[in-house]
Amino acid sequence: MIMALAIAPEVPRDELNDFLKRHHFVPRTETARAADSQARWTLEKDSSVRLSFTSEEGLAQLVIPTYPSLRHWATMAVMYGGTVSLMVLPDMPSPDLNSVGRRISPGGTGEYWHLSMANLRA
Repeated sequence: MIMALAIAPEVPRDELNDFLKRHHFVPRTETARAADSQARWTLEKDSSVRLSFTSEEGLAQLVIPTYPSLRHWATMAVMYGGTVSLMVLPDMPSPDLNSVGRRISPGGTGEYWHLSMANLRA
């Protein structure tokens, strides 16, 4: 299971690079390991998804508000073992499903960074 975070082109690259480094994301050519990243995700009671990252500065969190298909995604992710790949796709001006698919597919074009996140309650 994958959760893709599409990053708009106007986000400064140095800030993005800092985020990627601090939370142990790896480029598409490397294997992401949940043990390396210490990143976790949980499905909250209100059906939002909370992503938690451990770094030198402490715990950072990102909450994705609930929407109709998010609960289905989270349920499937738990059913398939609970570990998901969180992907960061920089320079995505229009992150529609086809654009994301072209980026992350084998042989796809453009960069992405990812890390493996375990589920705290799986």
